[in-house]
Amino acid sequence: MRLDPPTDKPGPPAWQLALIGLLLLGGAVALMQWAQTLSSTRGVMGKPGMFPHQGPITSVREIADEGVKANLLAEDVVLADVEIDQVIGERVFLISEDGQSVPVVLFGELTDRQQDHAVTLEAGQRIRIYGVIRMLRSLEEIMDAEALAADEAQKLRDHAIYISAMRVVPLPIRERVEIPRVITTVSPLVESADPKALQAREVVLDKVEVLELLGDYSFLVGDEDAKVPVALFGEITRRQAEDVTEIRVGQLVRIYGVIRLLRSQQEIEDMLMVSPEVAARLRGNAAYVSALRVVLLEPSS
Repeated sequence: MRLDPPTDKPGPPAWQLALIGLLLLGGAVALMQWAQTLSSTRGVMGKPGMFPHQGPITSVREIADEGVKANLLAEDVVLADVEIDQVIGERVFLISEDGQSVPVVLFGELTDRQQDHAVTLEAGQRIRIYGVIRMLRSLEEIMDAEALAADEAQKLRDHAIYISAMRVVPLPIRERVEIPRVITTVSPLVESADPKALQAREVVLDKVEVLELLGDYSFLVGDEDAKVPVALFGEITRRQAEDVTEIRVGQLVRIYGVIRLLRSQQEIEDMLMVSPEVAARLRGNAAYVSALRVVLLEPSS
């Protein structure tokens, strides 16, 4: 076998080399600018959903409507007064309204977070629910996660979506129909003469502005006249499965949460996970919002 000596092949033309060099240079400049932006921006990390500003769903009828189910995924739900139609297993039940029903699933985080009310649910009971719409992809998914028996899981076969509950509140008779315990503005959290009366009340703050980032998991919302700290804890990062995003100063947000009290500077440091200097500035705050869900309404300015 004869092997011919290698022949020299001409390299790429000079104009191609120049073009490649320009592309590499442009990419390096863009990467440096992006890195500078990241380094100059301090954000509070959570997993808030990036949704357009729409109010929460407030009736079972809106959820059960066959024509809109595909558009409801990840939408927020605040059901003021609904009836438990049937309990299926320990953490799954059906709610009903005008003959239409929707499944609700209580995940492990809920039982850990709700220390104010034991969630003991029975058919016929009326409750208030804060949650998020999720797709019911398969019965096996619910069976595995919630340890449902096969015959119990079959009761969910005709449902395409369910409510993933963040908080469930059993309603005494006097609280039915209305939600007198829900705080919807920042002012009562600051102006209340009896802060202890606010403990464990629900909060739905819509279109409030982020005024200041206090630490890695807390921030301040409101205006110059009334401000309240908000804390994002580990549960929110597990429950809000949408894209990771950052909360920045100037953003408008919607917050679903529960009011907790702050009794000392040390408790402010521990509960809000802030420095002693920041805790000293917040000493005048008697309460904070423990966030169950945070939704960004507009990009930060």
